[in-house]
Amino acid sequence: MRETVKKLLITTELPFDQLEILMRIHLANRTSFSVTWVKRVQATNFSYYCYVVMEDARREADICAALELVCVEVLRATKCVWQPIT
Repeated sequence: MRETVKKLLITTELPFDQLEILMRIHLANRTSFSVTWVKRVQATNFSYYCYVVMEDARREADICAALELVCVEVLRATKCVWQPIT
């Protein structure tokens, strides 16, 4: 299996501690990837970066779709964008 890493930008009105707890709860059953958070706060809203390490690159599309769904439905994200790692 080949591992891959992607970077996700999430903008939401939730503070970081709530965001992290909700993400952990809703992704508890997922063992094919891990999430590492990098906090970045802007003046009018909260924007966070996270790095997603996927153990099996063949499942990348499924994992990305699942994370996007959690971002929109659970975290009430106003922005959920995959970005290149620079």
